[in-house]
Amino acid sequence: MNPSISWGAKAPAAAPAFRLSVLLSSLLASATVLSDYLFWHESTGMNVLAYMVFLVGAHLVVLPRHAPVRRTLRFWVAVLGCVGSGALVAWYGSGQPCWRRWLRACCWWGW
Repeated sequence: MNPSISWGAKAPAAAPAFRLSVLLSSLLASATVLSDYLFWHESTGMNVLAYMVFLVGAHLVVLPRHAPVRRTLRFWVAVLGCVGSGALVAWYGSGQPCWRRWLRACCWWGW
Protein backbone atom coordinates (compact mmCIF):
# COMPACT_ATOMS: atom_id res chain seq x y z
CA MET A 1 0.00 0.00 0.00
CA ASN A 2 1.33 3.40 -1.01
CA PRO A 3 0.84 5.93 1.84
CA SER A 4 1.46 8.93 -0.42
CA ILE A 5 -1.75 8.46 -2.42
CA SER A 6 -4.69 10.39 -1.06
CA TRP A 7 -7.92 8.46 -1.46
CA GLY A 8 -10.21 11.16 -0.11
CA ALA A 9 -11.32 14.02 -2.29
CA LYS A 10 -9.95 17.41 -1.40
CA ALA A 11 -12.41 19.89 -0.04
CA PRO A 12 -13.08 22.71 -2.49
CA ALA A 13 -11.78 26.11 -1.56
CA ALA A 14 -14.35 28.24 0.16
CA ALA A 15 -15.86 30.86 -2.09
CA PRO A 16 -15.44 34.42 -0.90
CA ALA A 17 -18.47 35.73 0.89
CA PHE A 18 -20.45 38.24 -1.17
CA ARG A 19 -22.14 40.81 0.98
CA LEU A 20 -24.61 43.40 -0.19
CA SER A 21 -23.86 46.94 0.81
CA VAL A 22 -26.38 48.86 2.86
CA LEU A 23 -27.20 51.07 -0.12
CA LEU A 24 -27.76 48.14 -2.46
CA SER A 25 -29.85 46.18 0.02
CA SER A 26 -32.00 49.21 0.83
CA LEU A 27 -32.54 49.86 -2.89
CA LEU A 28 -33.50 46.22 -3.38
CA ALA A 29 -36.01 46.39 -0.53
CA SER A 30 -37.38 49.70 -1.83
CA ALA A 31 -37.79 48.28 -5.33
CA THR A 32 -39.65 45.28 -3.95
CA VAL A 33 -42.02 47.39 -1.87
CA LEU A 34 -42.54 49.89 -4.70
CA SER A 35 -43.25 47.11 -7.19
CA ASP A 36 -45.76 45.52 -4.84
CA TYR A 37 -47.47 48.86 -4.21
CA LEU A 38 -47.55 49.97 -7.85
CA PHE A 39 -48.61 46.77 -9.56
CA TRP A 40 -50.88 44.92 -7.12
CA HIS A 41 -54.41 45.28 -8.53
CA GLU A 42 -53.47 48.56 -10.17
CA SER A 43 -53.50 49.63 -13.78
CA THR A 44 -50.23 50.19 -15.58
CA GLY A 45 -49.61 53.58 -17.11
CA MET A 46 -48.01 56.02 -14.71
CA ASN A 47 -46.99 53.15 -12.44
CA VAL A 48 -44.65 51.75 -15.09
CA LEU A 49 -43.12 55.19 -15.65
CA ALA A 50 -42.58 55.71 -11.92
CA TYR A 51 -40.99 52.28 -11.56
CA MET A 52 -38.73 52.76 -14.60
CA VAL A 53 -37.55 56.13 -13.29
CA PHE A 54 -36.86 54.53 -9.91
CA LEU A 55 -34.86 51.70 -11.50
CA VAL A 56 -32.80 54.04 -13.66
CA GLY A 57 -32.16 56.30 -10.70
CA ALA A 58 -31.11 53.33 -8.57
CA HIS A 59 -28.65 52.20 -11.23
CA LEU A 60 -27.21 55.69 -11.48
CA VAL A 61 -26.83 55.85 -7.71
CA VAL A 62 -25.14 52.46 -7.48
CA LEU A 63 -22.73 53.07 -10.37
CA PRO A 64 -19.76 55.21 -9.39
CA ARG A 65 -19.38 58.50 -11.24
CA HIS A 66 -16.06 57.43 -12.69
CA ALA A 67 -17.37 54.11 -14.06
CA PRO A 68 -16.30 53.66 -17.67
CA VAL A 69 -19.77 52.48 -18.69
CA ARG A 70 -21.19 55.93 -17.95
CA ARG A 71 -19.10 57.38 -20.75
CA THR A 72 -20.47 55.08 -23.42
CA LEU A 73 -23.25 56.01 -25.77
CA ARG A 74 -24.86 52.58 -25.43
CA PHE A 75 -25.43 53.10 -21.72
CA TRP A 76 -27.24 56.40 -22.25
CA VAL A 77 -29.25 54.97 -25.14
CA ALA A 78 -30.36 52.16 -22.81
CA VAL A 79 -31.27 54.71 -20.11
CA LEU A 80 -33.26 56.82 -22.57
CA GLY A 81 -34.92 53.72 -24.01
CA CYS A 82 -35.96 52.56 -20.55
CA VAL A 83 -37.42 55.92 -19.55
CA GLY A 84 -38.90 56.45 -23.02
CA SER A 85 -40.67 53.11 -23.00
CA GLY A 86 -42.02 53.89 -19.53
CA ALA A 87 -43.28 57.24 -20.83
CA LEU A 88 -44.99 55.59 -23.80
CA VAL A 89 -46.67 53.02 -21.56
CA ALA A 90 -47.82 55.90 -19.37
CA TRP A 91 -49.15 57.77 -22.40
CA TYR A 92 -51.04 54.84 -23.88
CA GLY A 93 -51.96 53.12 -20.63
CA SER A 94 -53.52 55.77 -18.47
CA GLY A 95 -55.98 58.41 -19.40
CA GLN A 96 -54.80 59.01 -22.95
CA PRO A 97 -58.22 58.38 -24.49
CA CYS A 98 -59.75 60.73 -21.92
CA TRP A 99 -57.26 63.49 -22.81
CA ARG A 100 -57.87 62.88 -26.49
CA ARG A 101 -61.64 63.26 -26.05
CA TRP A 102 -61.13 66.46 -24.05
CA LEU A 103 -58.81 67.89 -26.71
CA ARG A 104 -61.20 66.89 -29.49
CA ALA A 105 -64.10 68.55 -27.64
CA CYS A 106 -62.05 71.71 -27.16
CA CYS A 107 -61.18 71.81 -30.85
CA TRP A 108 -64.80 71.09 -31.82
CA TRP A 109 -66.14 73.94 -29.72
CA GLY A 110 -63.45 76.32 -30.94
CA TRP A 111 -61.52 76.81 -27.70
